[in-house]
Amino acid sequence: MVQLFLQNDLAAHLYYSSEASTDDSSILVDNLVIFFPGLPQFVDKRFFQDKVLKNTAYLSVYYYGTWLSGETFTPDTARKTVKDAIEFARGGRGLATYNSKSFHWKYRKLQVLGCSFAGNSIITSGISKADVAGIELYNPLIYLENGDKSQLPAFDGEAFDNLNRQFLQFMRNGYCNVLRGIDSEVWNNYFFGKDPASKIMISGDLPQIKIYQGLDDTTLNPAWSKYFCESNKSICEYVGVEGVGHDFVSAYNIINRNGNN
Repeated sequence: MVQLFLQNDLAAHLYYSSEASTDDSSILVDNLVIFFPGLPQFVDKRFFQDKVLKNTAYLSVYYYGTWLSGETFTPDTARKTVKDAIEFARGGRGLATYNSKSFHWKYRKLQVLGCSFAGNSIITSGISKADVAGIELYNPLIYLENGDKSQLPAFDGEAFDNLNRQFLQFMRNGYCNVLRGIDSEVWNNYFFGKDPASKIMISGDLPQIKIYQGLDDTTLNPAWSKYFCESNKSICEYVGVEGVGHDFVSAYNIINRNGNN
């Protein structure tokens, strides 16, 4: 089952099992998972409909300035999306769009799930372990605090910049109407690792982070995620996923099928 919420300018779909319903306007689950996607596509709703269980529901979020959400899409509003979505989830209620009636949810554990682009936005959003129980990232885009990309193993700076240049132009050519703000110069700085606010500063207040990295990823070198986790062993765990490239759905299905979560 699914509900669409428009909370001020923030849009999110809630996917849940009918078995989780306590009545037609509320659910009770053990795990509420807030999902932040990569760019530019969003995971098909059938993915969530196949994953919901009696005890697990997913809140799939649209970044500010994208698709159904209002405002403008910038690195700052992407981080703000993370903070506001968590606050919305913790509030336990929203106005269902289809009937304008209040819908309520209760949960025992709140978790964050993200892939690719979402990685940096989540980690630099300022959330803490008081907000969520943990963070799971798949093939995440990560910029290090000091910005010295030469420290990364097997790092090819020219290839990295060329990839980001092509990807940014691709989004500007094909998705400017649904990523409203992607034409802004701030994205040039962001995708070339020059946005100061995107440099990750690890603190003891961050929730535990688990990174699942496709070992055949040719978009984001698996060595980068591994390096990040090894540099932050106190809060970060690295899991390599064999036979998977830059593909969230495949990696997530493998990990959950193997019961590694």
